[in-house]
Amino acid sequence: MELMIFSVVFTTVFLLVLLVLEIIKFLDRRKKKKILKRNFGITTQSGLKKDLRALKPPRRNFNGNARNRKITPIQSLEYLLIAAEIPLSPKKFMLIFFAVGVICSLVALLLLKNIIAAAALFLVSQVLPLLYLYFKKKQIQEALVMQMPDALGMIVRAIKVGQSVDASLKDVAASMPPPLGTEMRIVYEEIKMGLPFEQALQNFENRYPDLADVKIFCTSFIIQRETGGNLSLILEGLADTIKERFHFARQVRTFSAEARMSSIVIGLLPLLFVLVTSIFNPQYITRLTDNPMGRILVYSAFVLEFFGFILMRRMAQIKV
Repeated sequence: MELMIFSVVFTTVFLLVLLVLEIIKFLDRRKKKKILKRNFGITTQSGLKKDLRALKPPRRNFNGNARNRKITPIQSLEYLLIAAEIPLSPKKFMLIFFAVGVICSLVALLLLKNIIAAAALFLVSQVLPLLYLYFKKKQIQEALVMQMPDALGMIVRAIKVGQSVDASLKDVAASMPPPLGTEMRIVYEEIKMGLPFEQALQNFENRYPDLADVKIFCTSFIIQRETGGNLSLILEGLADTIKERFHFARQVRTFSAEARMSSIVIGLLPLLFVLVTSIFNPQYITRLTDNPMGRILVYSAFVLEFFGFILMRRMAQIKV
């Protein structure tokens, strides 16, 4: 009976996911058509009013700059996959891990005969890939920020000898290793394919929305392109600021090493005590686990231990 219920639920969810993906695909095609109409003047035989609406200029803020469009969840996942250097589209990523989760939950249901365990395994299989993406993205972000001072110095030297901004970006793309070299290559290729300079940098900024250095880097180029100014001086100041923050972050990490180690020791000490006691005096632990009130206390202790460890780690972490 449980297997039949699970099969019906799985079929319904699978059909709903396919329907949602088809809707997303349809909306994506409409968006691409609008971009082609707006940027390249490509129109379809859909009536004069629709063509005129497509040719309307984008809404602008009070300062005259184009208003940033909201990023959809699918675009956020796409930027996350690009930042994590995973060569999959969001749709393929969702379908693959949905299928993996369904297979794992079906195996758990057949072996354990427990629909709650199968549902929990399905949720875990869907959360773990996202956690891996965020962990991988964090590593790439740290590497990208570490490369930014050298890249900024290269751009400043190129501008001072008379090269254009596009040529300096091309030199950085050819000289710098990933991830920054790859990102600059993407920006240069987008500009080369006809995308506006501001939009290419905006795409780069959207791929790393948590990095203030990337936002300042893109904003400096856009402002210099629109209003002029000494770009080399701005980039030199940004490079010096990043280097000083690296130095300050290393000092903070050194000074907070004692607090971080204390949180690890205090967090692991109760678990080590339980492990050692269960080996040398197991009756002491069984008296606690055999009693219903003792089991409640054990579960409560594990929950409090977990949240206390997280709290101490958060207190020991200082963002720079």
